[in-house]
Amino acid sequence: MLWRNPEGFSPKSGEFVYVKLPWLNEGGSQWHPFSIYLREATKEGLDSLRLQSHPLLETDSNRSGDDDGVDTNIGALESNRSQDNLFEFTKYVLENEFGAKHNDPTSLVMYEARQSLKRFDTTQVFISPIGDWSKQLLQQVSSRKQLQSCWIRGPFTSPYFVAHDFSHLVLTASGIGITPALGVMGQYPGSTRTKVLIWSTRSKTMAKFFAPLLKDAHLSVIFYTGKEKLTSAELGRIRSQGNIFIQQSRPSSLTGTIGSIITLFENEMNGGSDDGAANIMDIDRSLRNAWCLLYCGGSKIIRDQMKTFAKEKGLGWECELFDW
Repeated sequence: MLWRNPEGFSPKSGEFVYVKLPWLNEGGSQWHPFSIYLREATKEGLDSLRLQSHPLLETDSNRSGDDDGVDTNIGALESNRSQDNLFEFTKYVLENEFGAKHNDPTSLVMYEARQSLKRFDTTQVFISPIGDWSKQLLQQVSSRKQLQSCWIRGPFTSPYFVAHDFSHLVLTASGIGITPALGVMGQYPGSTRTKVLIWSTRSKTMAKFFAPLLKDAHLSVIFYTGKEKLTSAELGRIRSQGNIFIQQSRPSSLTGTIGSIITLFENEMNGGSDDGAANIMDIDRSLRNAWCLLYCGGSKIIRDQMKTFAKEKGLGWECELFDW
């Protein structure tokens, strides 16, 4: 959903608004909260979906659904080295994102910090048809060609505003819970914050739509759990959108994955020597305190796991659960 900002409406990425659609047959009087995203990306995401669904772009083997199940990250990297596991992929990304900058003093001058804040003329929210209200919305807008008006209340500060107080962010999400993570990544462009996205989704359409928006992350890890596997061609196109690693299954340990990634990042940012930390608890506590773990999704089990992990490891913590 996209609208042009009226005079006096000055939202920031990472905030949220309440949306009311009085023309809905049912639920027209209800207010629903959504995280906002300022960079106009609806067309970019839809173009990505159209491109990846074009029959002429699929080979015979891809159309038959053949896939060896190995995440080789073709198209995402210029290296010919096989990137068949997250550990090796993360090391490769770090060597290219941070390693080259150690010997380049000019890299310490942040381009983003020298720019004035960009003002956007439009604001958008992403709505997934998973509830009665959103399913009805999809049905009604799909049968109409004319634009519809909406009422907006806000913007309001999101729990994710805590990201302002940390240098390094691990943004974990499930399903449509990726939206506040996208807002935070857009709020802190380039290297103004370290941004790691860890996203679980079972929707192939959602993975394709949001892939072009993941360029703002230094590392994106997608655990795709849909019944219909992504083909080799689909994997290649998604990975080409940034430093994106895709595993077509659940992680063996989500907290273990987070701890390993933080350890790899800290070792690289502190010289990349071979005698770095072996695990997250080997990292100096003051350095761990600069990391913040954020979660948005509908799982209280995952929330509780993340909260306990953050407390034990000395990380910052905040979450959203769609329970405003």
